[in-house]
Amino acid sequence: MVLKTGGFETTTVYSGKAGVELARCREFEFLVAGAVMPHMNGIEAAIEIRAILPKCKVLLVSGDNEAGALLQEAGAQGHRFELLAMPVHPLELFQTLRSVGIA
Repeated sequence: MVLKTGGFETTTVYSGKAGVELARCREFEFLVAGAVMPHMNGIEAAIEIRAILPKCKVLLVSGDNEAGALLQEAGAQGHRFELLAMPVHPLELFQTLRSVGIA
């Protein structure tokens, strides 16, 4: 909802697997995802989505301490993602999107 009010066209899915499936049938420029989710976390989903859409920019959000360890694991495998701590103010979200080249 925040992204739509900021002028972005958005599609919402509620799991990492659904995000990967969406990437297989629809191209998108960026992904904002929760870093810690059940079954397939946002980092695993982001890695798979980037394999399908290599130019896709990724911003992960999390209020969970586990996210740091997951990001370190991904970094050890050569994957780098931006992480924004939740809760996040909409202005901070838009600033972060600009800093990673999304907005």
